[in-house]
Amino acid sequence: MVAGYGRAVPSTSLPAGLLLAVGCAAIAGCAGPTPDGGAYRRQAQLTAQAVSSIVRTATLAAEAELDGRSLAPFSDTTVSDAETDAGSAQTTFDSRQPPDAAADRLRRQLDAPLSSAVDGLQALRIAQRRGDAGAVRESLRQLEADADTLDRLRRGIP
Repeated sequence: MVAGYGRAVPSTSLPAGLLLAVGCAAIAGCAGPTPDGGAYRRQAQLTAQAVSSIVRTATLAAEAELDGRSLAPFSDTTVSDAETDAGSAQTTFDSRQPPDAAADRLRRQLDAPLSSAVDGLQALRIAQRRGDAGAVRESLRQLEADADTLDRLRRGIP
């Protein structure tokens, strides 16, 4: 049981938390030097995929709460964990040294959607905790666009 929002509710955050942990483990487990452009591109693909998955998990939880199919504590935990995990994935990718000019360009391409996704998850968390359904919906629209952009970039990396 999880206490929250004035009453105890069954804990259902394990599956979503597990999904987030697996996504982040894929990124964290690959941290280290990037010896060449191919390895850097692979890390970019893994980062884009992980953050897209994290964003989609958070949006699913927030949509379920908006639709009355989930309780606030579950959604709050999922979104908060997603914000932390996406930020960690971005930080891990940003800590890598691009090995060449092509990797510099790839880093610049990926940086904006990663930052937007992390900022969007923060905005979603704030809107949820304020109970602002309109702001939650706006955050969800932006996050869906961010996830789509990350998926397109991932597929376009050779």
